Amino acid sequence: GSFVTIRYVEHVLDGGVMKSDLMEHVQPDGSVRKVWDTFDAFEWPGGGLEDGFGRFSWPHANSMYYDAKNEKILVSLYYLGTIAQIDLATGQLDWMLGGEFSDWTIVGESFSFQHGPALFDEGRGLTLLDNGDALLGDAGVARAYLLDEGTRTATATWKFDNNGAYTHLLLGGVDPVPGGAYAVNWGTRGVLQRVSAEGDVELELSSNMGSFFGFTEHLAEFAGASR
Repeated sequence: GSFVTIRYVEHVLDGGVMKSDLMEHVQPDGSVRKVWDTFDAFEWPGGGLEDGFGRFSWPHANSMYYDAKNEKILVSLYYLGTIAQIDLATGQLDWMLGGEFSDWTIVGESFSFQHGPALFDEGRGLTLLDNGDALLGDAGVARAYLLDEGTRTATATWKFDNNGAYTHLLLGGVDPVPGGAYAVNWGTRGVLQRVSAEGDVELELSSNMGSFFGFTEHLAEFAGASR
């Protein structure tokens, strides 16, 4: 089959070198089709994630989710604090959820500097890891929202911050699992937890090796075995 990637494209602009995020669709025959580029959609305000050589990644697309039912891509844009939906066939930016330019109304707590968006319940729910500002030491929060596409309203339905235990976070994500629980990946803290809807930690896996988990996904079946 085919797959979608994101890579940097450098642009020399007033103020420095900015690296935009180019989404591409790689076909089975190896041909590559441009889907969407953040450079075409947003004006660089300066700054971003500096790579040590004076080049800035902005808005820094840090994770994607493929909505196979609707042929859409959800992409997390770190510095905009938003989740953008891109039409895979046309490359159209359908909407943004969160941040200054949100097309949705968020009822309850919002999020920032997020990673790992994922849909569940036939697209009616969205999960993500709200990393907060790592430089300020914000505690990470696992979040879930109920989506109403008709009114473009996202209602906060669940959150878990493990009593503020994990700060300065990068990477990570949240996946619903059977029984109404959530699998929370705390990214650079190297901890995976299964957390109940009531906020109880039912299972924990820690790397304890100074390493971390980048991104994870819950599979209902793997190699024919149910999980």
